[in-house]
Amino acid sequence: MGASLHHPARPYLLAYAALLVVALAPMWLATIPPLGDYPNHLARMHILVNAQDSELLSRFYQVHWAVIPNLAMDLLVPPLAHVMPLAVAGKVFIGLTLIMLSSGALALHYALYRRFSAWPFAVFLLLHNGLFLYGILNFLFGLGLALWGLAAWIGFPARRAWPRALLFYALSLLLFFAHLSALGVFALCALGHELRLYYTGRDSVPAARAAAWMMALALGPGLLMLVLLLSPADAARAEPLFRYGDLGFVASQKLGASQLLFGNYLRILDIATLGIVLWFILYAGMIKRLSLDRRMSWGLAALALAFLLMPFQVFGANFADSRILIALAFLFVATADLRGSGKFEATFALAVVAIFGVRLTVLADRWEQSESAHAEYLRAIEQVPEGSRLLAAWAGTPSQTFEPPLAHLAALAVMKKSVFLPSMYAMPRGQPIIFTPEYLPLAAQAPKLEQWFGSSPAWDKVIDQYDYILLVREHLFSVRPPAVLNPIYEGTDFRLYRTPRTARLAELAAPPI
Repeated sequence: MGASLHHPARPYLLAYAALLVVALAPMWLATIPPLGDYPNHLARMHILVNAQDSELLSRFYQVHWAVIPNLAMDLLVPPLAHVMPLAVAGKVFIGLTLIMLSSGALALHYALYRRFSAWPFAVFLLLHNGLFLYGILNFLFGLGLALWGLAAWIGFPARRAWPRALLFYALSLLLFFAHLSALGVFALCALGHELRLYYTGRDSVPAARAAAWMMALALGPGLLMLVLLLSPADAARAEPLFRYGDLGFVASQKLGASQLLFGNYLRILDIATLGIVLWFILYAGMIKRLSLDRRMSWGLAALALAFLLMPFQVFGANFADSRILIALAFLFVATADLRGSGKFEATFALAVVAIFGVRLTVLADRWEQSESAHAEYLRAIEQVPEGSRLLAAWAGTPSQTFEPPLAHLAALAVMKKSVFLPSMYAMPRGQPIIFTPEYLPLAAQAPKLEQWFGSSPAWDKVIDQYDYILLVREHLFSVRPPAVLNPIYEGTDFRLYRTPRTARLAELAAPPI
């Protein structure tokens, strides 16, 4: 075993801190980090903080706390927003997510190998993945917590039974409420770890029995909460539990999920990164420089099987299967180890830093450019009166999701003007806000925000239901907006329209002469 594998802790931690600072830096280049769903999530935080004191917000939305396995941001950001601006609180949560993911991978690697090495720094290539760019933050925060949980599961002395039991009982609850998928990742890996130890004879029967009791205690609270979540009364008023789609769609999603591993803004850079990483893994494996800790092999195999079986949509949330693949990638980095000479390890470290630097430069440039789109939307939103009904729709293809302006920037109107926006995430099983009974039917009838491949909203209905309509890339709609819509603001590739409904309401509200 080479001396290069035994790096002292201080330089190792300093290197981690330096990479982390660089990873967090782009977040401060944008007022609202351009992460797909993030403006929608931030608007929900605004509702949670202000709905009780806002007559307009409470007209459209109501806070609905329940047993929901998707609350990481909802539990952390509102308290922070009482001591700092909401936009800053949101960035703090994003930063915590990146810290949890990166430090969790390093902690699990150390728990397995009991040494510091350059290999787990490869986790920085995964931090700004496609799910992160989509704004799927609760899962990623929960995944970071699961990585720390697995590190504790392996590293905590088994002889200290009661402290260990209390720790993992609490961890199970935290993982459940952070995100259900994160609890599933932890459960599969911890169970696989224990079964592997028992199968290989490294655990005695009493030790295996104790581990089984510990596992039941750790996962019991989460399973109980899941049963409550799936109660018939709740299921009757919620979205379908699973949604697979046809076989072709499933196959395309499984293949497409690999693009999310190194999702960035340049497809050629994503493909190049994936190719380089796969080549290195195969090469290092063939020359026996890269190996996987066999204690975790069953857990990783279970995750791989879960990825293949998992539908695209669960509880109304998309990318359910892709989340498992992202988790598998983080766990591979955390549970593998690179052995070799100091020169080999140094070359690997320099390659990681170089690729990370190129990818982060592209990301930082796009985030800085997003400020102009953000400013345009804010100027458009200023034209919308408080308490209005606003419909947002955008045309294009899924590949254009990351191209500014982002679809969910319309949610800024909820924060600035307390509008009704039917594309707000307000599902009973998914978020702690719901639409009020008066506006729930209108939200249920609303056209989808994303009008893929040239589809269009039903104009004849929406012009009578909404006061303002914001359209992105309207030239791609199969049916163009009707002439009765009055354009009041035009951005780079979006327009804000006033509908005839506003004039009719003004006439009704006008005092008699």
